[in-house]
Amino acid sequence: MMVRSPSALWPFLGLATFLVSATGSGQEEVRSEPPVAVAPIPPTEPIPAVTPPAVIAPPPAPPATAPESTRVSPTAAASPLLTPLPATPTNAPTFVAHDGYPIAGRLGEHFYLRDSNDDFRLYFSGRAHIDAYFPFGAGVSESAAGSGVEPTFFLRRARPELAGEFLGRWQWMVAGDWGRTAVANGNGQTTSESCTIKTGAQTCTLRASPVEAPSYTAQPTDVFINFRAASFFNLEVGQIRIPFSLENRTSENHTPFVESSLPVRTLGAPLIRDIGIMAWGESDKSLVHYEIGLFNGDGPNITNQDSNFDGIGRVFAHPFTTTHSPLEGLQIGASGHYGVRSARTVGYDYPALTTQEGYPFWKPTYTDSNGNLIHIIPSANQITVGGELYWPVSIVDITSEIIYADHDTREARDGYQTAYPYTERYGDMKGFSYYAQLSVWLFGDRQYVRRPGYLDPPHIDFTKPLPPSRSSFELLAKFEQLHLTYSSAARGGTPDSKSPDGNIDVDVLSFGVNFWATRRVRVTLDYDLNIFPGSEPTSPSATGNPAQTSAQRAVAPAQLLGIGVDDSSRESAHTLSELTARVAVGF
Repeated sequence: MMVRSPSALWPFLGLATFLVSATGSGQEEVRSEPPVAVAPIPPTEPIPAVTPPAVIAPPPAPPATAPESTRVSPTAAASPLLTPLPATPTNAPTFVAHDGYPIAGRLGEHFYLRDSNDDFRLYFSGRAHIDAYFPFGAGVSESAAGSGVEPTFFLRRARPELAGEFLGRWQWMVAGDWGRTAVANGNGQTTSESCTIKTGAQTCTLRASPVEAPSYTAQPTDVFINFRAASFFNLEVGQIRIPFSLENRTSENHTPFVESSLPVRTLGAPLIRDIGIMAWGESDKSLVHYEIGLFNGDGPNITNQDSNFDGIGRVFAHPFTTTHSPLEGLQIGASGHYGVRSARTVGYDYPALTTQEGYPFWKPTYTDSNGNLIHIIPSANQITVGGELYWPVSIVDITSEIIYADHDTREARDGYQTAYPYTERYGDMKGFSYYAQLSVWLFGDRQYVRRPGYLDPPHIDFTKPLPPSRSSFELLAKFEQLHLTYSSAARGGTPDSKSPDGNIDVDVLSFGVNFWATRRVRVTLDYDLNIFPGSEPTSPSATGNPAQTSAQRAVAPAQLLGIGVDDSSRESAHTLSELTARVAVGF
């Protein structure tokens, strides 16, 4: 039998040491300290002989004790397979880097592994958000299949993340999302075209697509490389959350409600991410922070659809950070976004306007007076500006943002979105949206939970380990309002009689609770009352009954019911209630 050399055991000892340090002692955070020398165990002294009674013969004298370094047990002496281990070699791994801190373990938000010179680091992280959605209100239970207002459990996010640092100035991340649970062809109305060619002639037939089939949307999320020249100048390139608004630059792990607010997800950053390059940094004592970049402008995981790029930037300040007053934590800032969309090559739809859980109260498509499906498409100038405020004082957080948008549009028939010059008309979408939010920390501390508005690359400072976090409980209340006006032919052409010109008005009142068991485990419960004042069905239930006008183009679920299903709700219900729960883990 071949006996393995003791030196071959060091990799396994290293792995065991990493696992023990990663799991730890059960404390929430592990503070890294230099290794502590341990005194060697002294040799075992011989047990003194006990004098027996006089009537019993004394035992024979014990043999001389061999030196501790050469002592062998009787079992070892009897077995040829067991031999004494040699002295520890001088070059044995110590699992401590040259700076005195561990090579592997967990500190703060990260599990890490690095080399002894600290030139290369790896961070292992991920997140899982499991949601439950329960909509209710007039017309909800009678809604057609595929309407998006069915109660359900679903996976909102399942995201493995790998990040790292190298040579002291470079950070990187690769993250991908396995996608939100969804179904394809939920209403059974989607078809696909199957074509064959025989004797030079092409014959096509429509075939129904599978109904309610699972929809998979695995895709990259955050993929970037960052060069850190100094704290006030970083250069980041890749696919990132665009630098617009406080909420869009806050991790989904730490947004107070389960999803972004109404103004951010509809006007400020409906596509969330984009591909480009961004310079960012922060002055001493966090007085001023800036982020400015150049992006494709068409969203994540897509190439530039024209020759234009978008300029997006954000700046915020803590003007009273050195005052040690109630205003010390006050954060105020502004964002701007400018881009141009080519009418020749950009043919994707303007983003739909949705509630927190995705119910579309306004869609960028409609059927015109000739029965053609019409698409509303972003075109020409796209201008968005916003302001933000965050003020933590005592146990209260006050947060607010306001966003104004002036987006040019055009309309084209289905199948002709990029067939220039087949544009029906040129219009615009203008308006504003804002939210005001109040949260109260009943117990716990916000500083262990999140830093709103910051998305710095992963980094560990061994000299500044985070203190242990404690359970925290937060109560939330928020009011949101959206007011937009769509004009289909404001820049050219003639409106169709069925063009959805007019106002889009929405009010939302929300309440929520967050329980942070640790910094990484969170349970959330949200309630949203979505109000669509004056909403009416697109067609009257009977002659002379109410029908939609330009005064309000947003619709509640009840307005989408078929005639005769529930006409009373169809004409008088203007709300949608949404109850959402989430269990989230992020590390």
